[in-house]
Amino acid sequence: MARLQNDFIADTVRQYPDRFIGLGTVPLQDVDRSIRELDRCIHQLGLKGIEIGTNINGQNLDDPAFLPFFESCAKWDVPLFVHPWETLGRERMPRLDQGWNVWPHLRVTEQPPSFYTKNFYFDSLSYEPLNIRLLLERFGHEMRDTVYCEVKQMDEAAIRQSVLEIVEQVQAYVPGYRLKQEPLFEENRVTVFLEVEGAGDYFPPYAGNLDIMTAAAVRVGEEVARHLLDGRGVSLGTK
Repeated sequence: MARLQNDFIADTVRQYPDRFIGLGTVPLQDVDRSIRELDRCIHQLGLKGIEIGTNINGQNLDDPAFLPFFESCAKWDVPLFVHPWETLGRERMPRLDQGWNVWPHLRVTEQPPSFYTKNFYFDSLSYEPLNIRLLLERFGHEMRDTVYCEVKQMDEAAIRQSVLEIVEQVQAYVPGYRLKQEPLFEENRVTVFLEVEGAGDYFPPYAGNLDIMTAAAVRVGEEVARHLLDGRGVSLGTK
């Protein structure tokens, strides 16, 4: 599987060399095979680095078994991109609060460890209500979004004003929608940092982009109903 993926990545880079820089992957559950695939990725396929996870089937990256692989990376000067995945030791996390509660003389924080989880932001895609409930109750309901766009003519004042107007319009039906900071301008790229904060219940009314679209649809539906009740009729369509 790793070879197939690396071949595909290398082929994509060859087709679009001005757009992509390729990172390979290796099967670290087999260190010898990983070293051979690392060699192939760098010296045959021309990839520029390797992406690995934060643990391998429950083994942390500091496990001595992985040392030969890291030595090979160092020898060939290969950058490693560590992508967080399957947090190690998560089954022990709930006991941190227990230790804080029963041994007050060992406390180094004013609040139990779980209190500080709300200072972290998590990116998750889930269709299971129980999982969503856990995420919202444990980590909070605030959502951040970053929007990138490229423009031909960089009129910072006009773009900034346009962003503020859009945010103000969305706030009419999503009160928690706001700018996190001023738009960032770099050459021909504009980056807009947005934030959506919910109402604080199990499933907040304004929890993300889906709710923004839903709220907009409801608003349109209410406007259609109002026109129908007024007897003016409604014409829906595109031009």
